[in-house]
Amino acid sequence: VAFDPSRYVKITSETIDGLKQGFSDVTISLKQKQTEKVPDSDSMCHDSTNNTSNRNVEESESPLHNDRVTVEKLVEAISSRRKSDEKLTYCSLQELGPIFEAQSRGANREKLNVYGIVIGFGMPYITSHGDWSMSVTLIDDTKSSKEAVALNMFLGRDSKLPALLKAGDVIRAHRVKVQEFNSRIQLLGFKESSYVVIRKNDPCSDCNWFSDDQMEMSEWQVESTAKKEYTFTLTDCFLSRCLWKFGQYFIMSNSTILEEHKSTIASFDHGAEGSGVHFDMTALVTMVIPIPATERGPMAPRGYLRIWDGTGPPITDPLGDNVLDSNDMVFGDPSPEAIDSVAQAIHKANEDREEEDKLEPPEALCGRVINLTVWEDSHWNFISEGRIGSNRSSTAAVRPGQWIRLRNVSAKITPFGFQGINMINKSVVTPLPEMAYDVKQLLLDHDARLKRKDPVNPNSALLPPSPSVERRQTRTNNRDWHGPPPAPSKTGEDVFFIHQCFGKHVRESFFVRAKIVNMKPEVDLKYEGSLLKCCVPIAGENVFQFALTLKDETGSIDVIVPNDVAEKILETNAESVMRSEEIRLQCLRHLKEVMLRHDLWEARVKKVLICNEIFFFLDEISA
Repeated sequence: VAFDPSRYVKITSETIDGLKQGFSDVTISLKQKQTEKVPDSDSMCHDSTNNTSNRNVEESESPLHNDRVTVEKLVEAISSRRKSDEKLTYCSLQELGPIFEAQSRGANREKLNVYGIVIGFGMPYITSHGDWSMSVTLIDDTKSSKEAVALNMFLGRDSKLPALLKAGDVIRAHRVKVQEFNSRIQLLGFKESSYVVIRKNDPCSDCNWFSDDQMEMSEWQVESTAKKEYTFTLTDCFLSRCLWKFGQYFIMSNSTILEEHKSTIASFDHGAEGSGVHFDMTALVTMVIPIPATERGPMAPRGYLRIWDGTGPPITDPLGDNVLDSNDMVFGDPSPEAIDSVAQAIHKANEDREEEDKLEPPEALCGRVINLTVWEDSHWNFISEGRIGSNRSSTAAVRPGQWIRLRNVSAKITPFGFQGINMINKSVVTPLPEMAYDVKQLLLDHDARLKRKDPVNPNSALLPPSPSVERRQTRTNNRDWHGPPPAPSKTGEDVFFIHQCFGKHVRESFFVRAKIVNMKPEVDLKYEGSLLKCCVPIAGENVFQFALTLKDETGSIDVIVPNDVAEKILETNAESVMRSEEIRLQCLRHLKEVMLRHDLWEARVKKVLICNEIFFFLDEISA
């Protein structure tokens, strides 16, 4: 703590609430300094002069209007390489219509080879004939999402299913047929068809997209449904790279939800039964809550997703006590993972924007958190294990902080009597890249709410002080460290973890349970004279003036100690410390006991806003 001797103020518990000016020259290194402004990208099209929520991200003929040359090169490269191998050629999705018309007029109904970019896929199911069936929605450089082509696959019961994981995956299909259903062209896969799924491990890393080299397996995942071996030529490598990159551009710049089917959480009447109408939506997962097999009845769901989209009233829906316990909620919902994902998406989107156009990561989130009930084994296996049929990913497909697109879901009362969203067997959940067009639009709309001063959800977790990746990771991991939340204080009040105490929206007074790890100014516990640094003259008398650092397993916080609280801690007053060496020695011995105590202290901390700066004061402390 650095003090200006000409501006000393006597601090007491009674005067803390009235401090507005007198302590303005006190500077203290607090960890709760306001969140750094994290940067936002051209692709978010933020209009700082318009705070309404109906702003749209620009769409253009080119899938990425701010990188037109690269996209044109990709389109040209993909087109030129589809037919480059005389033995094995690939059709574009645009060619399927003319091929089907030619076959209808008597042309040879030969099987085709196709590459496509996945923008959605349903969960597999067993047909009445005992085979697997699965449907995938495809685009490519010749077909947009409004003209997307369905690939309906039928595979043997013992077949390996395509290892799809998220929108933007590339799929190669060999030996499929083209057909028409309800006046729409689609592809049909049979038992003899084969599939390869390709995705990049790190979407943000760059590579030589037009390379003719083999794919670097540390950078790419290439997985086939073949039971033994399969071919993957240099042409496959080239097309896979270009189509994957093109797909990322497309998803960034185009909505993959039709406007007539789009809905938001705000459209649901809180507590109402629900209309039963099916709809699509984009959302952020705040929690994934399984129902243990031992607690599931024959008619019980497999689990729940808690989701948020920034719309609706500032409430967090309840869930049954046997499903959602106090430990799930200790960090808030929207959860720390959710607000971290929002901040990270804004940070990435800000990178190419002018300084005045950057969005600021919110300290807390507006809007409602609602329950999504998952009934089907296939849905839950995919969500929790990334499993499609017997094909299992190395990680869960849906985790807290994951952006998703939901299709064909409906509003319905949950089995516990609360309104929620219902997934049926034909519903689809698709993980989205954080830079997806619909995600960016959601962030813009939420930013508009904050600029209108809409109230934040009081249950929201708070953004950590630093938006760095390391800080976000620490915060996320912290959630796994503590087990149950802290027990109530001796007076029966809630006790909080320290990292819950940062931000504008924390309550004004709260309890923490922590160790004292430092004193500012620092006192040499071997030299009694160093105590004099903590005593200052004010209005003709000496008073204590120092700060303590409190620390628990989630973080640390610096608290200013008012004079009357300091006297209770040190069991003496500053006047006596200044006059008597013997008193200083006694005080130093007592301070050693306080600082070196192994057990935790129970402290009430009060938050005070002084000249637009947040300071924490120690209101009371007990062993």
